[in-house]
Amino acid sequence: MCRSLGNNPAVLAGLWSFPESLWTDSRLTERERELFILAVSSEIGNRYE
Repeated sequence: MCRSLGNNPAVLAGLWSFPESLWTDSRLTERERELFILAVSSEIGNRYE
């Protein structure tokens, strides 16, 4: 799936706009964003680096 997204810049740009808006428009502080990332990573069992 990643290859097909990378080969279609318009689709990739459209998909990226959603998480980008969450990052820039959420009004979370840097600390709150980091805590959110850590909480979600823990919940889904992913390691965050």
